[in-house]
Amino acid sequence: CKAETVRCGFLLEEAAKSKAASQWLDALAKLDLIRRLQNEFKLELSATAVKQMEALETWARAGQEKDRKEREFRTLLAELHFRVQQSEEKDTSARYVKLPELRDDYESLHKVWRSLTDFTRPIPDDATATFRKRSALLEAEIARRTAIRRRTILAGSAAALVVGAAVVWFVLGQMKAREFAAQLQA
Repeated sequence: CKAETVRCGFLLEEAAKSKAASQWLDALAKLDLIRRLQNEFKLELSATAVKQMEALETWARAGQEKDRKEREFRTLLAELHFRVQQSEEKDTSARYVKLPELRDDYESLHKVWRSLTDFTRPIPDDATATFRKRSALLEAEIARRTAIRRRTILAGSAAALVVGAAVVWFVLGQMKAREFAAQLQA
């Protein structure tokens, strides 16, 4: 037990050196080993060692969390670039991209952007410019196609109304002609 206590002290010094070198992962591994040794051999460390361990663990966990957030931010940034590239490839493809697909692209792009803006850090200028450009192009194309669709529906409705009015006018004319012919015969 005494040897393991000395080992824990040495590991604690090594963890402190890792903190000085800003190597939170190495420090965290050493602290976890100290915890396992404490549990396995039922070791009692001094109060200063326990306080030092807690301070080192707080620092290491903060570094771990910061690294996790950095990786998550980089992943979202890569996803934003991927979605923009995927959307641009649809423009250059030989197939016709339908309106619902354009809306899905627009929504997914904005969903990733909202996730990126939830971070309290600045988004790179190239990513911001790329997003705004692609978003504006998609929005304009969606508005253009929606306007064309509305005009087509309106023109179709107007044509159906005109045809219906002509049929009604023709039927009324035929009814009046038959009525007039019946009056003449009478």
